[in-house]
Amino acid sequence: MKTFFRLFTLGLILTGWGLSALSLHVIRTPGRLMVIPKDRLGIRDTYVDARNWTIKDLHEHPAVVARLIHLDRSQVLAYAVDPRGGAVQSQLVDAVQHPADPPTTSPVVVEKVKDQFNTASKTVRSIFD
Repeated sequence: MKTFFRLFTLGLILTGWGLSALSLHVIRTPGRLMVIPKDRLGIRDTYVDARNWTIKDLHEHPAVVARLIHLDRSQVLAYAVDPRGGAVQSQLVDAVQHPADPPTTSPVVVEKVKDQFNTASKTVRSIFD
């Protein structure tokens, strides 16, 4: 009975820690460690190391940036934006909506992916023929 009680208690503790991890953003910035609630449960961006972020990195973590703006804590990321560019909040919104350098795919990569797709589709066809 004692073993069952210990296992049950351990299960409750681990479940609580798991739920708290799913519902919080832990953000590490150059000057502090910040914990803010997420707007929905999820594993993505539970821990974010933002110490070396630039304006280009903001587009990769839109949920974190949007949550900071929503909670009026956009000054936490003030180091990542241009100090002469105006309000921090407007720069953050602009960086998330319009990335500075949109990701590009070289033609070589596109051709390689097409070749792999064609090879895979030929293999699938040969299996069913």
